[in-house]
Amino acid sequence: MLGILFFDNEKWAFDLSIKIVSVALIGYSALSFSTSPKVERLKLLALFIGIVAIGGITSSLTRQTPNSFSKENSIIAEVKEIARPSDAWRKAICVTTHVVDNDSLRTYSERVLVFFKSNQIEVGDVLMLNANFSMIDNKNNPGEFDVKSFWNNKNIYQIGFVGERDFRLLEYREPNFAKQFFLSLRDQLSFQLSKMFDEDVLGVANALLLGDKQLLSAETRTHFSNAGAMHVLAVSGLHVGIVLYVLMFILGRFPKLISKTTAVLTAVVIIWLYAGVTGFSPSVIRASFMFSMLVLAQLAGRNFDAMNILFFTAFVLLVIDPLLIYDIGFQLSYLAMVGIFVLYPIVSTWFYIKNEWIRKLWEGTAVGIAAQAFTVPLTLYYFHQFPNYFMLTNIGMMVFSGVLLGVGLLFFAVQWSSYLAVATGWVLKVGILVMLYFVQFIDWIPGSVAKGFVLSPVLVSLIYFLIICAIFLPLKRLKIPVFVTVLIVFIMVHWERYENLSANELVVFNADDVVISLKSGGDIYCFHSATEERVKKVEALMQGYTAVRPGDVKYFPLRDGETKFSHPKLDVKFSKDKYGVDVKSDEVSFYLRTGYATSFVEMENVLDMSYLASNAQRYNLEQGAKIIALN
Repeated sequence: MLGILFFDNEKWAFDLSIKIVSVALIGYSALSFSTSPKVERLKLLALFIGIVAIGGITSSLTRQTPNSFSKENSIIAEVKEIARPSDAWRKAICVTTHVVDNDSLRTYSERVLVFFKSNQIEVGDVLMLNANFSMIDNKNNPGEFDVKSFWNNKNIYQIGFVGERDFRLLEYREPNFAKQFFLSLRDQLSFQLSKMFDEDVLGVANALLLGDKQLLSAETRTHFSNAGAMHVLAVSGLHVGIVLYVLMFILGRFPKLISKTTAVLTAVVIIWLYAGVTGFSPSVIRASFMFSMLVLAQLAGRNFDAMNILFFTAFVLLVIDPLLIYDIGFQLSYLAMVGIFVLYPIVSTWFYIKNEWIRKLWEGTAVGIAAQAFTVPLTLYYFHQFPNYFMLTNIGMMVFSGVLLGVGLLFFAVQWSSYLAVATGWVLKVGILVMLYFVQFIDWIPGSVAKGFVLSPVLVSLIYFLIICAIFLPLKRLKIPVFVTVLIVFIMVHWERYENLSANELVVFNADDVVISLKSGGDIYCFHSATEERVKKVEALMQGYTAVRPGDVKYFPLRDGETKFSHPKLDVKFSKDKYGVDVKSDEVSFYLRTGYATSFVEMENVLDMSYLASNAQRYNLEQGAKIIALN
């Protein structure tokens, strides 16, 4: 991990890493002739340095250098992944094979992100694309998800949009047997669900059982996110554990027909099939791989350490794909497991409960607390919010996820009987509806989610360092320093959040339409020129903004002519015409150009929309949102 993070994306990394590994191997070999305790420590140090350098080698071999495609170039690419057919643009990941340059083919391989306006394309198609590719970049709006890093860390750097007439099918390459098998099985299972459920329930069923979140509505996503239950809709180690428990429970009912060894091996095969159907997400691979290792150790009669196996699975996955270290699911999955292994034995002993059912409920809650303790800093860093009622959500999700996954597996298993399929489908539907109501209830409770947390990478690292110190170091000596540092960090985090809550500012967003917001404490007023079809994009923009600058948003469309807005602290006048928007108040005055032709006299404060050509004399929103502090 250290090697990947330190050497990643550095041109000199590969050569230096090779030299370090060579020196480490020579040093280790030379020191092997001695058995002195001091020499053993030096051997361990050489081994450590060599493994760190291996991380540098793997990351250097994985990173690609993006090519530059001009508008005149056509590209030949194979479709590797594509979203299900829809009325909107379909997201796909393609691998280029050739670039058509001056009527000649130039071999070039690169993963690219492509959005297709066609429902006729499928995995395996080899297409000639006429599209203007551009580098994936952030719009740098407050609270915006870091799209650039997300895709770059999947080795994807360029994006292109392909219309219905901008491609030609050259050939179809049948996916390998395993991929084709899993895609076919997933489609069949999804089809069985679509026959039983309407859109809202189908979206949750697909996400819960098959890991497909494409049909989830934005409202459902928001409810689950605010309640702290989004992990239930992202197939993860939790799902693998539940599936495994259900399988072992069922197989254990027939000890005379199935031996324990056969039952365990059958369960291993089935969870890997489940991992394939759900898309082999990092957390699912981790859980499946880890369980397989534990089973093999048990069957071989070997002793094992769960933490060692956990990190061995991480080592293997990172050797295969070093960039997984940047995957949010990978990070949260492993941190949650570390928290469970380290803290659960401590948390579970906080209360002694005699009643078996209440004790099981507390044990499940203790698992949630242990996992949450290690993942909270990272979730605050990425998502800027904390679900205040996560313990209540955790109790409900323990029941719902277990029951619904069990019923879901039964639903797939009884498709041979229409009566049984309808009966189990009805039970599954009722269960999902009750779960949806429960999640909405949690979200509707006042104060269900705390927003406005903005943590720096340094602060996140410091928090994890303090967690490690509190767990592994003797607190008798470090009690006061650790306590003082924790108190300072707590004050820093909440002071930053207080400033975000009480901020007074005007923001001109980098968007396709004019979007200007005024924030006065907990009130946010958004003025926009979006059409009715594009309002959802404005709402998504403001959803990201309110994650870091919390407040209640009210929307006001900007029409041609004057729009006056009065507020106890600020009066603003917007004058909109076909050339731009003039914004005036006692505190701010600027002109936002939306076109090249202008009807205004040059002023000092002039902003340009991002699609206009850059001009050194004016601020172009391509640089990011313009934020103006207000008194």
